[in-house]
Amino acid sequence: MTRLALRGTALVDAAFGFVLLLGTWDRLYGALHLPSAHEPFYAQIGGAFVVGMAYLLWIAHRHANLQQGAALGAGLAHGLAAGVAISWLVEMGTDVRSHSGTTLTLLAAVFACLAVIDFAVARRSGAQLLPSD
Repeated sequence: MTRLALRGTALVDAAFGFVLLLGTWDRLYGALHLPSAHEPFYAQIGGAFVVGMAYLLWIAHRHANLQQGAALGAGLAHGLAAGVAISWLVEMGTDVRSHSGTTLTLLAAVFACLAVIDFAVARRSGAQLLPSD
């Protein structure tokens, strides 16, 4: 179950990271009705880090000592990402029923769910790493 959770999270992160890496491709962002980055450089750098995190999550199940740290880091990142999506929704004053509002709401929900999964994996992995008495 841990392997499936970590790999599922890794796939979502990899997809999101590649979308960020394509931050200068205005047609993609326009088609998805996403706000374009004012400085695409930052979106692309963020995308590179997200793809790196996806790789760590993909291999974390192989190394018990890496599982908990990778899952905690991913949970923190996903929780922050959910908060960012919510803050954009509030800041833009976007109606949740609009396309961009729906997209931001969906992103917030996905990131919040991923954070819950990540923290559950970290808690479970931490219990496995405790020495037995």
